[in-house]
Amino acid sequence: MLTSSARNTLWGSNTPITIFQEIGAYCIDMITGRNLLGVLKQFVQTPLRYIVFVIRFINGEKPRFLVLSFGISKNQLILDAKAFRIIKVLTPSIQDFRVLLQIFYLEHYRIDQEWMTNVETLKFKSNGTRLILDCGGNVGLAALYFCLTIPNSEVILIEPSARNMLIARENTKNLNCRYLTGAIASTKSDLVMIDPGLGPDAFRVTHSPKGNIETFTVKQVLASSTSMPFLIKIDIEGFESNLFEKNTKWIDSFPFLVIELHDWMLLNQYSSQNFLSQISKRKRNFIFRNENIFSF
Repeated sequence: MLTSSARNTLWGSNTPITIFQEIGAYCIDMITGRNLLGVLKQFVQTPLRYIVFVIRFINGEKPRFLVLSFGISKNQLILDAKAFRIIKVLTPSIQDFRVLLQIFYLEHYRIDQEWMTNVETLKFKSNGTRLILDCGGNVGLAALYFCLTIPNSEVILIEPSARNMLIARENTKNLNCRYLTGAIASTKSDLVMIDPGLGPDAFRVTHSPKGNIETFTVKQVLASSTSMPFLIKIDIEGFESNLFEKNTKWIDSFPFLVIELHDWMLLNQYSSQNFLSQISKRKRNFIFRNENIFSF
């Protein structure tokens, strides 16, 4: 069905159109949020993903995920080779699709089996449900990845953008997920969301007396669940400076902590200083991979 936005873009809402115009308008609507260069890149990169997957499979690596689709539409298909099924996800913008590639192609949140064994042996000796806090849940793709790769898990997504949270609910429906629309913080705060113009994966929050973003502390979120803390993932666009400023005893509750720091984006704001100060006090592994630090 042709959307009203596509009709109005091409010919106006009352203009009779041919089947060819209908198809053309559908294509325009389908690639909303894409640009020509991004679309062309995908026609090159997608076959390469297939080739890399096959090579890894031949080499005995047993890769699990393959992003099947070209990224030119809003709906993407992922092959889960382990479960032998196709997963459909929604990525309305090209930035959302890039996040999909980071998580399911490059596997930025992959936990090595050696790390998992280490944690299960030394720090997490429970058969109960594993609680995962996804702070900066974006459109739910990290939560989906964790649900698929960490057995017996409950994921709580915390995301300030209503737009992102709506998509996240769609991408994680029928999974053991809960949703908190707001920001994670060290204390209750007055916050507003700002859009720096870098895409929906880069929305930030900042202090303001006109704050309208609900805040949650980690302690508060933990109290809302009976599951055992297992992993906290933090990608909050520089607000980690606030999160690690005070009330940080919760760090010791999580065997795994995964965080992206943002000094590269916020020069001279020293947003990682509080995290480094807190984590250096603890006996934890500190492994840097891709954009993230894994601490366990």
